[in-house]
Formats: sequence, structure tokens, C-alpha cells
Amino acid sequence: MFKALGNGVLTTAYEADLGYKGQALTLSIPLLEEVFKLEPEAFAEAVRKRFDAAHEEELSFCLPSFALEVMRLGIIVTDGSLDVEITFIEASSGSGVPPSKSAIVNRKMINTEGERVESIFRDRDKFINCGYKVQGPVSSPKWTRTH
Repeated sequence: MFKALGNGVLTTAYEADLGYKGQALTLSIPLLEEVFKLEPEAFAEAVRKRFDAAHEEELSFCLPSFALEVMRLGIIVTDGSLDVEITFIEASSGSGVPPSKSAIVNRKMINTEGERVESIFRDRDKFINCGYKVQGPVSSPKWTRTH
């Protein structure tokens, strides 16, 4: 049903968002897997201890006698894959050379900085190589956040 990416190893982390009962502020507390094996009273004491320490660190005080509320429990499962796919761009045959004229798909007059200038629309796949020098303004109908 589920296929792990990367090295095939899944890691699991647990956390709880806790706060003082009736208060809006919550703190996320990492929970170790061992804490789930404890008896209910020991579990509550261990979670309380972690919350008090985090509250003290974050806000310089804690209220050990105040009741706590669990607002959210979270399980984070990650695999060994990269967070971001890294795409390498091939180098062009010459440094600073313009891309082939075959990359031009359209020309349009646009307004930029109060002037009317020609913008050349290019096919990104034909001029994506590293080292090409392109005079602006230039437009591409396929721009993405990664380019």
C-alpha cells in the first residue's frame, strides 16, 4: 500500500500540542516512543514534565498546579527521500552565448518601467542551459518557481 522513497527507511516522530486548560496558547512537545509504554499516571507526569520545561524555556515561567489540555496529537512519518528535487542544468557550448533563435516563439510589445519595449517569448526547454546570455525583458510561458 505504501512504498517508502529514498533509502526505504521510515522514521516516526510524535508530538502533542498542549496548553493550560481554557487558554489559547499551546506549545508543541515532542513525545518519545517510550512514553507511550508508561502507565497512564506516569505518562501524564512525563508529558507534564516536558510541557513545564518547554513553557519555562519559552515564556520564563510555568504553572505546575494548573490543568493541561491536549489540543492536538501528531505523528510525523518521513522517508529517506530529499525534501527538494535538485535538477542540474547542462552547460551551453559557449560562455555568454545567446540561445538559438529557434527558442523564440513570439514577440510582444509590453510596458515596463514606463516604457513600451519588445519582449521576446522563448521556449524554456530550448534555452535552459547554463551559460546562455539573454537580454531582457524576456518571457517564457513555462516559468516555474524552480527556474
